Amino acid sequence: MRSALPFAVALLLAFALPLAGCGDKPSAPASVGGYKTPESLIQALRAAVQSGDAATASKLYDSTDPIAATKAAFWGKLAEQTKRWGDVRTAYMAKFGAAAWSTPANSLDLAWTMRDLGLDASLSEFFSQAKVRVVGDAAAIPAGKFQLTVNRKDGAWRTFREETFGLTADELKMFDGDPARAKAALDAIAAAATPAEVEAKLAR
Repeated sequence: MRSALPFAVALLLAFALPLAGCGDKPSAPASVGGYKTPESLIQALRAAVQSGDAATASKLYDSTDPIAATKAAFWGKLAEQTKRWGDVRTAYMAKFGAAAWSTPANSLDLAWTMRDLGLDASLSEFFSQAKVRVVGDAAAIPAGKFQLTVNRKDGAWRTFREETFGLTADELKMFDGDPARAKAALDAIAAAATPAEVEAKLAR
């Protein structure tokens, strides 16, 4: 089974970072638990992940996936992680400025955007153009290396499934140390007078 790590990194790119064409709020649900369009559901998912709404992110995952419990847990943990590191990014920029965040010297930016993977552009294109192919009650949505399927039931789009990457319960352990890492980053930012001091504190 393929590793979940590329999945996690690419989803962080897709949802945690501000991407072109992604500023619209998700449309109102067509009914309780459903959305009017597949795109609306995906935008609601992105909003949930970006805001740290783990319950909504998990609930939107397709329960008929054979590994639904693990995948739903992943999306919840991803939401929590995204919110934590969004807070780190906000704190860093508030103290040192946006330009400082984007410099090569900032290991926090390099560690959490993974720009070298080349996924940012493909996922940005997905969210700005939303290439959707609907067949019956399923909508296929390609997103770079991903294939998302959004499912319709009782006239509304209600759940999604990620079709490309496998995931095991053991691979969820990659999130275990994340709260402590994010707290260490926030503590370093609060205590440092310069970006260089942040790096020195995190290197200890």
